[in-house]
This record gives sequence, C-alpha cells and structure tokens, in this order.
Amino acid sequence: MKLKEDEAPGTVEKRATQEVQDLMTARWVADMIGVAAELELADFINAGAKTAEEIAKAKGLHASPLYRLLRGLASHGIFAEQEDGTFAQTPRSNALRKDAPHSAWGMAQLTTRPWAVHTWMKLGHNIRAGTPASDMFMGCHFSTTSTSTPMNWNCLPKPCAVFPWLPVPRFCMRPGFN
Repeated sequence: MKLKEDEAPGTVEKRATQEVQDLMTARWVADMIGVAAELELADFINAGAKTAEEIAKAKGLHASPLYRLLRGLASHGIFAEQEDGTFAQTPRSNALRKDAPHSAWGMAQLTTRPWAVHTWMKLGHNIRAGTPASDMFMGCHFSTTSTSTPMNWNCLPKPCAVFPWLPVPRFCMRPGFN
C-alpha cells in the first residue's frame, strides 16, 4: 500500500490495524444479532417503536441488559434508538424478521448456535490435526450427522431450501428437514 502525498506515515498501518480489530470483534456483533433473532426482537418491534422496558415486560426479560443489547445493535444499524428512548426498525433489523423476504433470521440462529461457534473455535485443531473440527464437538462429521444427534434445528425449518449453498449435501437428506 502506498501513502498518498498528504498522508502522514503510520496512517495506513493504523487504518489497517483498526480494520483487523473490527474483523476480530465481529464475532461479538454476530452474537448480539443471534440473541436478537432468538428473542425475535425485530418481529416484536415491527409493530412499532418500543422502549427496552416495554419489550422486556412483554417478553419477560430484564430491561437493563436488553437496553444495552439494543444500543449495541443500533450502533451497527440494527434498530435505531429514537430521541424518545424507543427503538425502531431499520432495513438491517427488518432483515431479522422471520417473515421478511430473504430473512436473515435463520442464518443468525444457525451461525450463533453453540455447536457452530465451538466448531469454528476449533479451527486451529483442524489445521494441525487434519480432521474436521466438528468431529471434536459432535463425534462425527457434520455432513454425516445421524438423525439421532441431539441438535436443535428448529431455527431452520427448511434449511436446504433457505441455504441451498450450504456445503453439507447429506444434511439436506436428513428426514424431516426438506
């Protein structure tokens, strides 16, 4: 990367460092999105802007941590905090509605499940040992998982129809998932 004439030395490195740090903390954002999807916040807020207290009361949640979650999501354009303290829908939060066309709700659920997160956390083992990281967590390769494996697939009622690009063709052949 070359510096522009008016850029001070170190500017490019600092920008690159910030970009890499943003990528490293993206997992935290994904976790927030996963919780919002699990709690179906976008579906609830779709009826109109609500305060964290209103949402907490209606859903049996604690208002203070919910408020922090909503503020964190709003800092990434998922929901918008209004001047009156309510949170409103944005195009990004709208994509988390279960009934939205091309909804991201299922993907948010899939990518933040403990088994999915754990599998990615074992990527280093996979590279060193040459075995699928999912073997360590589930005891068998993800694409050959038997129907008796205790996993919660409820977030994706038709996963292969929603995500035809998933690199697990045998997953799509599991009874009851197409």
